[in-house]
Amino acid sequence: IYDKIYLLVSSIARTDDIERRKMDRTIKAEGMQGLEKQKEQISRNIMYINALNKALNIVIDYINVAIKNCSGKI
Repeated sequence: IYDKIYLLVSSIARTDDIERRKMDRTIKAEGMQGLEKQKEQISRNIMYINALNKALNIVIDYINVAIKNCSGKI
């Protein structure tokens, strides 16, 4: 179970880094500044948080299965 959790978390981190860099390049290429730039950065961060939330819900499911499988065995 730990390997699945590790792979999931590291995958999210890699994917997030790639997406953030792409969005940052777009912001820079389009010459965004001030409020427009901040709105794009907030949008980028919201996308990351939503993806992280989904991943963490999967981790919680894995943990709950592990707890269920260990019940009465300790």
